[in-house]
Amino acid sequence: MRKTAVLTGAAGFAGIHLLNHLLMHGYRVYAVVRKNSPHNIRLQEQNLLLNDQAYRDAFGWTGAGYTGEIVVIEIDDSDFATLPEHINEPVDLFFHMASVPGSGRDDIAAAYRNVTDANAAVTAASALKCRRFIGTGSQAMYGVVDGTITEDIRYNSFNMYGAAKASICELTRGQCKCLGMEWCFGTIFSLIGEYEAQGRLIPDLIARLKNGDVSIKLSAGTQNWDYLDAGDCAEAFIRIAEKGVDGENYNVANGDYHPLKYFTEKLVNVYSQNGASVVYGEESFPRVNLEPDISKLRKDTAWRPGIQFLDTIKRVYG
Repeated sequence: MRKTAVLTGAAGFAGIHLLNHLLMHGYRVYAVVRKNSPHNIRLQEQNLLLNDQAYRDAFGWTGAGYTGEIVVIEIDDSDFATLPEHINEPVDLFFHMASVPGSGRDDIAAAYRNVTDANAAVTAASALKCRRFIGTGSQAMYGVVDGTITEDIRYNSFNMYGAAKASICELTRGQCKCLGMEWCFGTIFSLIGEYEAQGRLIPDLIARLKNGDVSIKLSAGTQNWDYLDAGDCAEAFIRIAEKGVDGENYNVANGDYHPLKYFTEKLVNVYSQNGASVVYGEESFPRVNLEPDISKLRKDTAWRPGIQFLDTIKRVYG
């Protein structure tokens, strides 16, 4: 019998990678997307990442095709309560990656909407007789941490986005327990890869270096940072779903962190054109320091990151 999964946010940055990897693992995926989103074109078969040879090579995928199946469900906004009307079979797994973007990290209305949407997603998963619900968090839940970030430290978010993610973690855990459904959670740190949005450090810095911009101003770059290939992240979530311990939250990161300047200098060395250079200024505020501990994820699921930073960068940006 074919394995089945629901994936909300299937056209997003993390979601589209997870969709492709679930298909490669043989799942029938009910890919839930926002109606009329321009990102939905990513779900068309000819646009799937797993059709790209460089992507296939990166993850050691051999052969010409994949064994999974996509069923796209377009709904208004994030009306997850209607999902049982679109799916006519019990589902094994429910991955909840959708998030209302809002107008910024302190958009209160968007934060509360994301909490209520997560509640509706769990309710839908229960109606679909899912064995396990897998929620998605963010390093923003932890706030500013001096030192190693383990899953058992106190959440200390400094914006509404992080506070909402922390609330979703605890509320969905309790809701799943009340409904008799298994629950796991993956807290994502910093991802890189195909479809990373402009406006983020990596794509913007590479574009400016290629353009030959002189004296590109950045912060001091002394805080530790952790970058994980989005495809590696997808594999981590599949391991969490299939092998993770019920009731556990897992840090999803590379675990090989360095000062941010370490990564930006690698980009300068590869992409600097026509005298382009970087000027490092004052410390950023708040000074977010990412030193994620991934030992629990490795122990419980045997997952390991497989793609190096520059290998991802060269695959995506040439």
